[in-house]
Amino acid sequence: MSFQWTVDRGIYAIPGIDELEPLELADGHITVRGSMSVLRLRYDGGLEGAGLTALPHQQTLEKYVSIHVVDRRSDTIIFQSDKVRVANQQWQVGVKGRLEGSFSFECIGYVNDSYGR
Repeated sequence: MSFQWTVDRGIYAIPGIDELEPLELADGHITVRGSMSVLRLRYDGGLEGAGLTALPHQQTLEKYVSIHVVDRRSDTIIFQSDKVRVANQQWQVGVKGRLEGSFSFECIGYVNDSYGR
């Protein structure tokens, strides 16, 4: 199973008139996206059963969820966000009927082990 995330700093170039190179690099909106692979157990209800996303007919009632990834050995926060929304999910039946899936998410803000230093 895996967990990965990308932080896009939103930096963009400010062009000048009749200039081939940008005059400056400006700050933009920070976007945090990621994905996680999961193993679905029998009768667990998938992401909806775990409360990570709403059922299709209740989409407008969906709330943010939290994702915390912690190193068990050192109790260090690897990734933490409390305002996460699931963007999509994908499932496949693997060897011996094993149901494997993944979902991608987008979140507002995150912290890691450098937070608070």
